[in-house]
Amino acid sequence: KSAARILASPSLIIIIIIILILMHYSPICVLVTLFYLLYHCTSGSPLVYPPTCFFSIQKDSNGIFWFVDPLGNTSVARGVNGVGIVGDYSPSQGVYPYNSAVLAEFPTNTTPKWTEQAYERLTRWGYNTMGPFGDSSSTLYPLFPRFELLQLAIKSGAANYKVLDFFDPSVAAKMKSVAVSGVAYQATDSKVIGYWSDNELNWGLGWQGGRSILSHYMSFPVSAPGYMTALNFLQSRYTTPAALSVAWGLLTPLTSFALFVSVPWTPTSQDTPKRQQDESDFLFIVASEYYRISRDAIKSQSSYGLFLCDRVGGIPRSVRMTGLFQAAALYCDALSFNYYQNPSMLEVNWAHNLTGLPLLISEFSWRGADIGLPYGNGGVIVPTQTDRANRFGQYVMNITRHPAVIGYIWFQYIDDIDVDVGENGNYGCVNTANQEYTILTTSMRTHNALVDSNHRVGATNPVLPPLCLSTRPCPGNCSGHGCCNTETGKCKCASGWTSASCATNNTVLSLDFTNNVDPPPNTFKLNNDVWGLATFASKNTIVTGGALRIAINNAGCPADCGGKLYSAGGLSTNVNYGYGTATVRAKVFVLPNAMFQIHTLTGAWEGGNPNDQIMWQFTGTDKFSFDIRGYANGVFFNVARVTLPYDVTAAYHDFK
Repeated sequence: KSAARILASPSLIIIIIIILILMHYSPICVLVTLFYLLYHCTSGSPLVYPPTCFFSIQKDSNGIFWFVDPLGNTSVARGVNGVGIVGDYSPSQGVYPYNSAVLAEFPTNTTPKWTEQAYERLTRWGYNTMGPFGDSSSTLYPLFPRFELLQLAIKSGAANYKVLDFFDPSVAAKMKSVAVSGVAYQATDSKVIGYWSDNELNWGLGWQGGRSILSHYMSFPVSAPGYMTALNFLQSRYTTPAALSVAWGLLTPLTSFALFVSVPWTPTSQDTPKRQQDESDFLFIVASEYYRISRDAIKSQSSYGLFLCDRVGGIPRSVRMTGLFQAAALYCDALSFNYYQNPSMLEVNWAHNLTGLPLLISEFSWRGADIGLPYGNGGVIVPTQTDRANRFGQYVMNITRHPAVIGYIWFQYIDDIDVDVGENGNYGCVNTANQEYTILTTSMRTHNALVDSNHRVGATNPVLPPLCLSTRPCPGNCSGHGCCNTETGKCKCASGWTSASCATNNTVLSLDFTNNVDPPPNTFKLNNDVWGLATFASKNTIVTGGALRIAINNAGCPADCGGKLYSAGGLSTNVNYGYGTATVRAKVFVLPNAMFQIHTLTGAWEGGNPNDQIMWQFTGTDKFSFDIRGYANGVFFNVARVTLPYDVTAAYHDFK
């Protein structure tokens, strides 16, 4: 009867037909999938994601992105780069130090014993995938799902941050050839999660020199397809070089488009919003061509492998770089970043909101200064191994609370000890003697086990509490919402949490002044700054008559008002909060030449600190409308004027 019900199900018949089509690719996977389907159909257990024989990315009903394995199981990808039996070569020693240590430890049956050891370590530490830069020929690689780095552009001439002409047909042909050799032999391997096209290409990021892609392309030979593309782009926007010079704020006006190469690479005073937008728009054109070539080259060899974009060096949150991610959104299955700094939800949100894509952290780590290794270029250095362990816990617990983050990959498995190799130092989970850094790996084991559940609640809990490894007890173990200082035994609380044990939740702000109670200490700060014609003074912000009252006056001015004609008042939160809805109940005052403002912002605004803001401004004597304005990365924008059906000064209203 069960078999009859299964065969009578039209949806299942369709699934089985699809499976039969796929049999030519992976018979073993098809058999496992068929039994899996039969089990779910006969047992009545829920089948959230049907098995597909290959990895995919799905968004669940709560809006949370996941990697889905070939059998339909969801997880956050947790990987390590640079896993291999050989390790890095030391030119000064003339040997591979790690490999020498492995051979000494396992003089017989070296490869099987090392594979068994490495597999046990990685699984014990909680890793479920393998990153690039390891020994892909080792017997360990087939045991883990893995990400493949193809280096399509780099192997076609883009090494050392050289910018290629992606409109040159010969470049596209080379990239396709690299894809054929890198993808075809493993196109049906269900252990391959997906492919990166390249690693840290030069897209004009500051640490790569800051020269825009438009500037690069205008410096190509005049016969190059890329030069013609750039020239046509500029001429389509500006009828004359003089018009471009004005729009870009150039101190030395151009007399010819051919002189564009003389424009300074790194804008200082010679910069305008129009220039930023032009550079972003041209970057979109070039990146779109690159991603199209890469995607088509990969998909021509494997219909199932995910295209995870290239591995971008950092998350460059700026107007100039938006074109890169807008192009990626057209062709990639996910964005990938080598992201070594402490995670900023501002940057992660920016990248996700701009593209709608899930995000994969393709590299991150910290190096300890207590091992005595030389340090060249690369990631952040911290004092001790405990700091590395604490940073790891903070990082993965913070970053995986974001619903779009689907995985992270640590760099790397083994230390690199040679000073004459650019990136070196204490990156490893093990040293070159094949010994574990147990403080670090204990933290990895602890936190890797938590990230799936942490990710599952991320969409409904915007708080980002770091969990830390500690060798000295702190009050309440910091309640899971802070880090324990192992020297002082004191907690450093996560944003939005206070008290000695980080147990006080300030992530939900609710204040009622009807009982004439002043704001809680340390929760608010009185604004003391100079703006416009007024100096902010604490005397103008008081709780009285069941309300928080803000005043403007000119008593004693200008002598007692910092030389200004008026003194004004304001109140700001003194702690940071998560994402959500802010509501203010207020009766607005209107005065000639005055402003009543409600605003949210990403950080302290005093001292000209560039940030993101959303502002509601009630200006002058207008009782029936207000303006919505803001700043994005310090750049002002004006959204709209909103007309209201009521007088804002007549009564209290809720502004949300």
